[in-house]
Amino acid sequence: MLRSSRTRSRRPSRIHALAPTLAAAATATTFLLAPVQDARASGLDAPVVGHGQASPSARDSVAVHWNPGQLGFLDRPEVLFGGALVIPVIKYQRYQLGTYQTADSLYYTKQGAIDANALDPSRTITHEEVSSSFPVAATGNIFFAVPVIKDRLVIGGGVYAPSAVILKMPKDGPQRFQVQEAMILAGKPTLSLAVKAADFLSFGAGISYVLGFAELSKVQDFAAVDVLGDGLKNLGQENDFGADAPTEVRELDTLARPLSIKRAWSHMVTFNAGIAAQPTKRFGINLAYEHSTPMKFKGDVSVDMSDPFFTQDLAGQGVKFPPLIKGDVVLEFMLPKRLTLGAAFDINEKYRIDGFAQLSFYGEVESFDVTMSSPDLKQEALGLGETAVVALKRDWKHTVWAEGSLRVRLTDRILGSGSFGYMSPVSPDATVDLASIDGHRLLGALGLGLDVNDKWTLYGDARFQGILPREVTESEYDLGNGVYKLFIATLGLHARARF
Repeated sequence: MLRSSRTRSRRPSRIHALAPTLAAAATATTFLLAPVQDARASGLDAPVVGHGQASPSARDSVAVHWNPGQLGFLDRPEVLFGGALVIPVIKYQRYQLGTYQTADSLYYTKQGAIDANALDPSRTITHEEVSSSFPVAATGNIFFAVPVIKDRLVIGGGVYAPSAVILKMPKDGPQRFQVQEAMILAGKPTLSLAVKAADFLSFGAGISYVLGFAELSKVQDFAAVDVLGDGLKNLGQENDFGADAPTEVRELDTLARPLSIKRAWSHMVTFNAGIAAQPTKRFGINLAYEHSTPMKFKGDVSVDMSDPFFTQDLAGQGVKFPPLIKGDVVLEFMLPKRLTLGAAFDINEKYRIDGFAQLSFYGEVESFDVTMSSPDLKQEALGLGETAVVALKRDWKHTVWAEGSLRVRLTDRILGSGSFGYMSPVSPDATVDLASIDGHRLLGALGLGLDVNDKWTLYGDARFQGILPREVTESEYDLGNGVYKLFIATLGLHARARF
């Protein structure tokens, strides 16, 4: 029987102590994942850019984002600007369904070696629901389009924020091993060009500089990291630690180390392209493509190692970590490509219907790679250098987003709209957690456009989305079992000027 506890000597090696830390960072990367270009994957932002009348079939400067092919049909210079408030309500009630030892124990293996008195049946429970306590974020955007060759060539551009999210959960809540706090901001300057090849056909493309910023904190369970288990075995101590660790050795106080990532920036370039066709006066069809984007966040990371297990108990074996490890961290992942097919039909001068279906290739995302570098990592006795690398498997799936809209000319100056849509989930039950909250998602929106005069138009919009309450009981290693709830409201106001 192998055991270490608060009342007995603990000799295990604190091998890649920081590598697990990176695993933590990676887990939180799930939360970073979709912010910059497609927060729909993380579920922490509303999938809307520009005003509520914008879509792959709409002809205004917001086509820079939705479908640059539509820019070719514009015959007047225009500028559009505005902003929105994003108000999320995020709730989680955790189920602990596995068997756990008391949190202040430290048995290495469950293979008949855990004293029955150390097993804690009170930890197999349904926790109280927790929720985010900082619910509001603001976004802004500006777009423009300028015809440079009449009926042939249009230049467009925009600066917009696909994501602006603040998440603040209880630091000691049951979700702390998933996420405690996170801030994600993203900016996307884009320059587009469209060519009108014929009266009924236009092609467009754009190039974007994607700037991302992120900070986050969570508690990393070192028992769930392979390098710790391997290090103990190198010292002759058999254990069940690692990615496949059973619940009996997880979430123990000694191995639960607070992790914080600060000032993480990402700079990348991507592109999009689109085709807009108007076969008849009433019917239009559109195809848009957005290329995949490799994201690389670089920032600072710190890990609280102030437990005797790491700072004292291993000193006799030549291993001693400082109470606080600081270093550099790189979080890498791929934002997948997206393909969108849209269509619009004018029933008459008063009514118009349009819609689109979008396929996002999230199934191509296999893992998030995390690299940490710090002099504090180096422990020759453990064979650990100053750099550690960890990959976090996600097993995501391709997703479909389908949405339809009805637009009604209420008066000569007022245009109203209503939309309804659905998004399929990206995360399977095995890997879903609060850092990548997701589920079957329903979307709805109401909007108004007011033509103040021939030059100015004002837009006001309210957009809503939410997942159907998702109960998970098949999470790998009991990490994400429980009930997830998500509701997001986006309230926007924009103005457009045509010259």
